[in-house]
Amino acid sequence: MPDALTLDVIVGIDEAVKLFGKARPLFEGFAQALMAYFQTDPKLAPYIHFIKYRVKDPEHLRAKLIRKAKKGQIVNSNNLFDAITDLAGIRIIHLHTTQMKIIHQAISSILEEQQLRLVEDPNANCWDVEYEEIFKSYGIKPRSRPSMYTTVHYVIRANQKTNVTCEVQTRTLMDEVWGEVSHRVNYPEESKSVNCQDQLKVLARLTTGGTRLVDSIFSSHLEALSHGSNCEFRVLLPDALCVELMCQQKQWEGIPMLKGEGGIWTAVVWFPAGDHPYKFRINGAEWIVDPENTATKTIDGVVNSVVTIHKS
Repeated sequence: MPDALTLDVIVGIDEAVKLFGKARPLFEGFAQALMAYFQTDPKLAPYIHFIKYRVKDPEHLRAKLIRKAKKGQIVNSNNLFDAITDLAGIRIIHLHTTQMKIIHQAISSILEEQQLRLVEDPNANCWDVEYEEIFKSYGIKPRSRPSMYTTVHYVIRANQKTNVTCEVQTRTLMDEVWGEVSHRVNYPEESKSVNCQDQLKVLARLTTGGTRLVDSIFSSHLEALSHGSNCEFRVLLPDALCVELMCQQKQWEGIPMLKGEGGIWTAVVWFPAGDHPYKFRINGAEWIVDPENTATKTIDGVVNSVVTIHKS
């Protein structure tokens, strides 16, 4: 035990760790309950790419309390559960930033339904000015971090006699890359390598750039979806054993069609706005145009049927 700490402080840390050891099942149970609420919520679940929970290891807690004591922050059994709010933690990984708006609304609704309280207002640890404004628009207070750490934090208190809390972190998949690397080399003690510190800052910029790119990809995708529609294809081929829809939009790869009553084969495919050449392939060999569609388009000398999808 470090000589810089007095006996009273050391004893206080030991008592705090013992207290947590006794209460640890309560933290485990609360984290598991929150996990269940999140995973079964119909609004939140579709946006969860990955979720996990953990309860702090007692020896890791002891090391943390020692570090705090060296900085003059004394934690003992009297104030442990007030001073340390991440004894239990849940991490939710999602794909892109704009999902955070719905995630925040869903988490807030879950807490209201379960009558659970936040210890403090949710905050978004970030360093990018643009994302600070995005989080503000979602009703989440941004908090600048020199470590270039990007994540949204909730500290939730259980409705029970013991002061049990759980820290919930939500971040994008790209931000998780930086978080995992930084945690391995820069926590709990910062790396003594100046190069390593610089490289972590570069990685933060790269992962933030990656997050922006993913945001843009999904934005473009959703925009395209708003300018297209599903199209049903039908063809009467009662004697065919197999019919596939072949279309340029799908790189002419066969889309299986379903045989229905009266020998009518059908398939439903989403297309963006525009003209889409297609044909039917019978029994894996013969290609035919749509006998019910007079619109055609010739590609490389080959005549194809064509369907036009208008902007919605």
